[in-house]
Amino acid sequence: MSGSAATCMACGGTDLRAVLTIEQAPVLCNLLCHSKEEALESPVAPIDLAYCNSCGHLFNSTFDDGRINYGPDYENSLHFSARFRAYSTALVESLDKRHGLAGKTVVEVGCGNGDFLIELCEASGANGLGFDPSFSGPRPEEGSVRLSTESFFESDQVPQTSLLCNRHVLEHVEDPAGFVAALANKLGAGARTALYLEVPNALYTLRDLGIWDIIYEHPSYFCFESLRRVVAAAGFGELEVEESFGGQFLSCHGSLGSKPGTGTQSLDALNELVEKFALDYEAKVTHWKSVLQDALQSGQKVAVWGAGSKGSSFLNIVDAAGQVEFVVDVNPGKHGKFVAGTGHSIVSPEELRKHPVSTVILMNPIYEGEVRESLDDVCPGAKILVA
Repeated sequence: MSGSAATCMACGGTDLRAVLTIEQAPVLCNLLCHSKEEALESPVAPIDLAYCNSCGHLFNSTFDDGRINYGPDYENSLHFSARFRAYSTALVESLDKRHGLAGKTVVEVGCGNGDFLIELCEASGANGLGFDPSFSGPRPEEGSVRLSTESFFESDQVPQTSLLCNRHVLEHVEDPAGFVAALANKLGAGARTALYLEVPNALYTLRDLGIWDIIYEHPSYFCFESLRRVVAAAGFGELEVEESFGGQFLSCHGSLGSKPGTGTQSLDALNELVEKFALDYEAKVTHWKSVLQDALQSGQKVAVWGAGSKGSSFLNIVDAAGQVEFVVDVNPGKHGKFVAGTGHSIVSPEELRKHPVSTVILMNPIYEGEVRESLDDVCPGAKILVA
């Protein structure tokens, strides 16, 4: 896409309003940069958030899919967190209970390195097939799961599918309605495939000011209504959309070939949040710049906990001066790497034993309990500030 979108990415509506502009952001904030120089040279682009008054969808109106290239150096797995693993295990149990997956086939489009799909199939007795261009191995040596870097849409290896999972992919695509329709078309007419779809929750970004979730990789930010419309338009019915993971995600269950539901959800509350969002965003950014400046002047050492999208967004917006010492992350694949756009080094929690800090800025409040436990071991004097 070039220029500015004149229609909503979700519903095609033209009743749009401008919300917020971020002058530049890393194009791929979850890119594994192998040196500070590489990180500083990472491509950047502006984000121009627009809002659709028809369906409540937030989207980057100047998103350019041609800038995006997912590959083996893209890493966004959350499974190294005990809190996230607990969420994943509960989801596995829920999906198996809902669908009775033993002996059936589960396909996951956008499976990453297969963590969730492997867990789901091992727990349920299902057979799994995962697709992801960023998959970097290793492939399972045994068991019932196969993982592939080929495109789901181009593969001739897709079996009859009982459950299709698509988790944290839809927010990455330029044409979400077309993408979900293509999923349905690939499954084929007459299929009775169940769907589980998961995306970040735009209401969390607006209501709880989870502003660090606004990244270039995500052209779309779904609310209940925009997600429901996209999935229903593709032919999925029996839709259930609900908040999950502490309100940070939207989870959608559906069934291909079932009768789509009717009715819409009021956007009044969302409209009010959008109206004041730009001011709230600027106030929060100003606050955190002041926090870092005060820490610098008082000689405090500060680390950020979380080198994923939130940490990258925070550092690129708030810490241009490089006041943060380093970024801590539990994902070993990120250790020794550098944050795209800023060049902050990424280290393991153990590094805090050798290089203690006064303050840790936590990027996601849902992990506060496990981070506090880690800090009590490696850096007991550090206080936590939740960004």
